[in-house]
Amino acid sequence: NDFTCLLIPSLLPPKRKLSMAALPSGQHIKRCYSMPYIPVGFMPRLIARLYTFSETMLPKKARPERQMWRSGVYALWPQSQTFYLVEEHTGVESMVTITVSCNKNGRRLLGYLSDHFDTLLEEWYPGLTATDLQGSPLVKALVPCPHCLQRALPDGEESIHSFDL
Repeated sequence: NDFTCLLIPSLLPPKRKLSMAALPSGQHIKRCYSMPYIPVGFMPRLIARLYTFSETMLPKKARPERQMWRSGVYALWPQSQTFYLVEEHTGVESMVTITVSCNKNGRRLLGYLSDHFDTLLEEWYPGLTATDLQGSPLVKALVPCPHCLQRALPDGEESIHSFDL
């Protein structure tokens, strides 16, 4: 089937329909990118990039089941129980989180997703690759403590410690 599919991020639903309970069971690997702000147009570009490359991220030519909304994207390869979830979080801190399944393919996806995130920042928003006056990078890659993640309550009331990469 050759057909043209247009992805218009501004026409995506505003909120995700997927609940966290719907993610495949088992442990997950998470990486967070803390930013001073999320630039206008960053998430639409990231979503379009991930949509384009998601079919080639894993070796088998299987098409993932995808769900997209204005601030995130979810892809699942059901035959291998491999997934990724990339979301924007705004509030006190601006953050983009990447969650993948804890298996060989999930670790491969984390590498690809991190590369796409970094490349997008470098190409479109080079000012965010700089450091602040104290010498700290403006965009910080953080890894949440796996023990804290396992103990975390679903409503997020318990604090989760993170480590810099």
